[in-house]
Amino acid sequence: MSKYTLTDIAKAVRSEWFLITSIIVAIGIVLLSFIGLNIGKKSGEQEGSIAWKNNIIAGETTKDKLIKSLGQPLKIEAADNQVSYFYDSGNKYRPHEVELSEDQVNLIKEQVVGDERGKLSYYLQKYGEPQATVYGRHGDFAPGHFWQAVGLLVFANTNDGTIVEIWYFQPQDLQNFLGRHPELKLQEDQGF
Repeated sequence: MSKYTLTDIAKAVRSEWFLITSIIVAIGIVLLSFIGLNIGKKSGEQEGSIAWKNNIIAGETTKDKLIKSLGQPLKIEAADNQVSYFYDSGNKYRPHEVELSEDQVNLIKEQVVGDERGKLSYYLQKYGEPQATVYGRHGDFAPGHFWQAVGLLVFANTNDGTIVEIWYFQPQDLQNFLGRHPELKLQEDQGF
């Protein structure tokens, strides 16, 4: 076996300095890219709510910004310290509903007509398994798939993935959300 001396190693480094420098730079770029992607994912997860049309965000968007972005609503209803603005969804019997409290968007109920929002599988792939399944006015035909971390409730058929309604809200835990929306249950009503 041949033995390398420190002088031999120094000569090799001097003669291959470009190759060695290139390898070090490449490793550095890969590490910085990896770190940057992980930081981007973590900050995106902490941002919270998902934006709806024209960057309307539950818990952030004011009434003035809502009207500037979407125009005047088709109708307005007031009840229990809350105002609902209704906007065209393409189906005159099922308009989008934007609930406001204290001049700030609180909840967005988007009515899905057709396939414009894709299928349930897209949301499962993007956000993982939902924290809970809740039942509302769509019953077991389209139960709600609840993602608390991003403030999303997707009412969709579990067999074919057809989405009928999507709710956008400020991220909150399930119990708090159910307390604010007593029409939703963790179990489907068994009666007719």
